[in-house]
Amino acid sequence: MTIAIIGMLDEREAGLTLIKDHIEGKGHKALVIDISIGTGAIDFALKPDIPCDEVALAGGTSIDDVGKMLATERDKATSTMAEGLGKKLLDLHGTGGLKGVIAVGGMTGTFITLTAMKELPFGLPKLLISSVAAMPAYSKKLAEYFGVRDITVMHSVVDTVGLNPLVRTLMINGAGAICGMAEGYAPPQKEETPSIAITEFGFCDKGAHYVRELLEEKYNIISFHATGLGEKAAGDLVGQGLFQAFIDLVPGGAVSPQEVFAEAAGN
Repeated sequence: MTIAIIGMLDEREAGLTLIKDHIEGKGHKALVIDISIGTGAIDFALKPDIPCDEVALAGGTSIDDVGKMLATERDKATSTMAEGLGKKLLDLHGTGGLKGVIAVGGMTGTFITLTAMKELPFGLPKLLISSVAAMPAYSKKLAEYFGVRDITVMHSVVDTVGLNPLVRTLMINGAGAICGMAEGYAPPQKEETPSIAITEFGFCDKGAHYVRELLEEKYNIISFHATGLGEKAAGDLVGQGLFQAFIDLVPGGAVSPQEVFAEAAGN
């Protein structure tokens, strides 16, 4: 059983090492992925299984070029690392051995890892320890990830640099959480009973209830709140092949059915 540990070793080596030790202490394989982009000051000793230069190459460039982008094209630098990380995670998942992912990050690390985690399928344990998850200024951007993917978030409250008593507790709790999730993980199985997605909202809750009553004997009915994110999440899961049909009870929702299926087709 392999659990991937993601973070910037040049900023958070101590915490990432503690997570690695605890995962291995539980009898699992810990695979460390470094996403350092050159902003940290730590000359780290922990040898990553996948170094940052491999992540950058998977994203289509070199780690040196990523460093050069930071001054004038920071978003491009982080998106390049996110793309490379996503490819690495998908490769690991494709081998069948990846049973969980845990990441630790500040602002930059959070968005690199969230972008990559979004590539992983529903059900695979994904845990992010982040110091920015509760920042109101980024709530809309964060919702783009949390709204469509089952990513578990542990708000760190404090920054996760160094290894003080608070950070140590966070790392140990995070390691325990991802181990527990990975140990209980079972990929969604293709069932004989077809699954149907349905959108609903307050004014049509009773209608949705009657639809479920009529169909639930022969179908799995999965509901989504028509708030914009709900429709996007439904489309995302349609793209993963988890539903055989879609009932849109709220066609006037924040996102149209056409947008849902167009996005699903694009995935």
